[in-house]
Amino acid sequence: MADTYGKIKPGTYDLLITLDVAGYVQKIWLENFVMKPDINYKINTNLNAGEITYAGVNREVKQLHIYTAGTADKMQGAAKRDIPKEFITYDRALLKWACPPGTYDVLLNIGNGAKYEWRKNVIVRSGARTDVK
Repeated sequence: MADTYGKIKPGTYDLLITLDVAGYVQKIWLENFVMKPDINYKINTNLNAGEITYAGVNREVKQLHIYTAGTADKMQGAAKRDIPKEFITYDRALLKWACPPGTYDVLLNIGNGAKYEWRKNVIVRSGARTDVK
C-alpha cells in the first residue's frame, strides 16, 4: 500500500499515477475518474509485466542490458554494450526486475564491464519469471 493518502472533493478527474520501474518513469492515466462523496478509493495497478533475473552460476554478472531481439546478431565482433540501442538496464542482475512481455537479447555485464556475453531470444511472459542463465 502506498504512503500517499488524502481527501479530495467529489467530482470527475483525470488521475495520473506515476511509478518508478527499474529507474524508468511509467505513467498511467485514468481519464474521467468519478469520485463520489463519503467513499474511500483504493487504486491497484497491473503493469502487464513479467519478471527477469540472472539465475546462472557466474556471480560476477553485475548487470543485465536488455535489447530488442536480433540486436546481438546485428552487432559485429566481440559482445559489447551499445547504450543508444539499450531498451532497459537492470543494475543488480541477481534481483528480480519487472520487464514488459516480449522477446529480447540480453547482454550480461560480467565483472563491471570486464567482459560481456549475449543471451539471445530471451522470452519474457506476463505474470511469469524468466531466468537468464
